Formats: sequence, C-alpha cells, structure tokens
Amino acid sequence: MCRDVFKFIYFMFIVCGFHYKAWQITDAKKLRSHLLEGYVKDIFPIKNETDSLNIDINFILFSIDSFNEVERRIIITVALQIIWKDPSLSWDPDLYGGKDKLSISSDQIWRPLIYLLYTPGEIKSVGEDIEYVILILHDGTVVYSPGGVMNTKCETDVSKFPFDIQNCVLYFTTWGIEQNVLSLSSQFNSAGTEYYIDNPDWKLINTETYANDGGRYRVTITIKRNSFYYVIMIILPMMLFCILNPLVLLLPTESG
Repeated sequence: MCRDVFKFIYFMFIVCGFHYKAWQITDAKKLRSHLLEGYVKDIFPIKNETDSLNIDINFILFSIDSFNEVERRIIITVALQIIWKDPSLSWDPDLYGGKDKLSISSDQIWRPLIYLLYTPGEIKSVGEDIEYVILILHDGTVVYSPGGVMNTKCETDVSKFPFDIQNCVLYFTTWGIEQNVLSLSSQFNSAGTEYYIDNPDWKLINTETYANDGGRYRVTITIKRNSFYYVIMIILPMMLFCILNPLVLLLPTESG
C-alpha cells in the first residue's frame, strides 16, 4: 500500500514538471560573473537616496586571553557576524540551476568598516588585515564574519581584591558613513559563547550587547576573579601568622 502511494506521488511530480535540478560549477561561474559585472564596491548599497541601510551585528566571544588591571586593558579573541542586504547582489536561483547562495572573497564587494575604540597603536577596522569569505544569499543578504584578537581599554576596580568583579565595555563604531542612512541592530542581547574557552584566572559571569541608530555598538563583558589561588597562597598564610604571633608571648623566656 505504501509503495503504491510513493509511486503515485512520484508520478504526479513527473507529470506536473516538478523535479530536482542540482546546480553545476558552470552555474556558479555564471552567477559570480553576473553579480560582479559592473559592480562598484565603493558605492553605498542602497537603491535610492531615501533608503537607509540596516546592519545587524552579533558578537561571538571565543576566549579571554588576558586581563591587566594595572594597565586597565583586556585582550580577547572574538568574531563579529555582520549581516546586511545589498540590492545589487540579488538574483533568481532558477536562472542558475537552483543555486541560492554564493561565497566570495571579502575584497570583492562593499562591506562596512567597523572599528573598535580605545585600542593601543594604529586604529584598524575589524578584519582589515585578513580576507574572509563572505556568504551571499539570493535575496541580497550578505553575511560577513571578521574577527581576531582585540586589545582594548577596560576600567577596573580592585577594591574587593581578590573577590573583585570587573565590567569591561567594548565600543564599536562605523566611520565614513552618514548617520541618517545607517542603523545598527542586534538579534541577541548577549554575546554568543558556544565556542567560549574558560580562562583559568577569570570566570565569565555575563555579557550584554546593545546597538543604536547612530552607528554605535556596545558590548559589556562581566568577569569575576577566580580567588581560590589567592585564598590559599595569601589569605590563609596571613591568617595563620596572625594566630601564631600572639602565641609567642606564651612561651617561657628560657625556651629561647
């Protein structure tokens, strides 16, 4: 009975003209040529002057490499997933063997330059030194995921050492784009930590992300110091000495 049903469904697909067509490498080459032919990556990706571009940013935290409370700096390894729509990069998948997405090098198309503020040395946009692979969907959605090791300023408070909790705020901004044609958003209120690796000295407590229409993106990372080492090596010996010192007065003088 079931076999007859499957045969009937297959027959209806054939009669109605529904069949699966896998794209080939020639379709991918044709699609790439179609998208990049006449494409100018220096032009802001909006259809007309009245439109605005929305950029969605997701912050992914991989590790906290180091935290220096004296220099007030934190070094972390992160990635930014940046998503936007480029009207010049849309196509009909039926014209290209059903291919609905394409991966190309990041230097081939327009991409937003996002900078991390308060970094030592030369200021560079995120992912500027490396060519990443960009994923383009058939509706013009572009997914760009640069990342790397980031060094930024972090205000510290060690008044409760070694039980202190630090809040480090990272400020990202876009430069060279008028604020009235750009808005930033974030799908999530916290950072992605699926691939996070624990730091032996600091425990990750919480993360918060916030984006606004002014081209600013803020990430707050809350960490707590792992105090077990300091308790064993500093606090307990000091308490022990505080207890032993008064006992010296109980010893008779002739004991030496």
